[in-house]
Amino acid sequence: MRGTKADGPKDSRFQRKAFIGLLALAVLSPLGIILPKVFHSEGPFGEWGPEYFGRALGYVPEGIRRGVDLWHAPAQGYTFLKDACFVSQLFFYVASGLLGLLLAGLLVFLLARMGRRDER
Repeated sequence: MRGTKADGPKDSRFQRKAFIGLLALAVLSPLGIILPKVFHSEGPFGEWGPEYFGRALGYVPEGIRRGVDLWHAPAQGYTFLKDACFVSQLFFYVASGLLGLLLAGLLVFLLARMGRRDER
């Protein structure tokens, strides 16, 4: 039965391990901008613009061409500073990962709380 004292420590250990795992992923996230610089590649995985597809495929797919103006990141280049150094980019990259983790955790917490309220 959920909510008994027997489930508490087991759930707590799982939650702690999950939190540590997610925190480790957030801290390791700068590898996404470090490795392309080390290996002299195109840039972080999945952050390609239409120019990349034009070079790689020889054309820009229609969906990418249409979708390019749908969203502009508030902190392009992972910084709010004009001429940011690489260390500054790494800091903002990790900070954005931690902020996303915090917001996702808050959402899960609120949904779980609403679910518990419905059980009563």
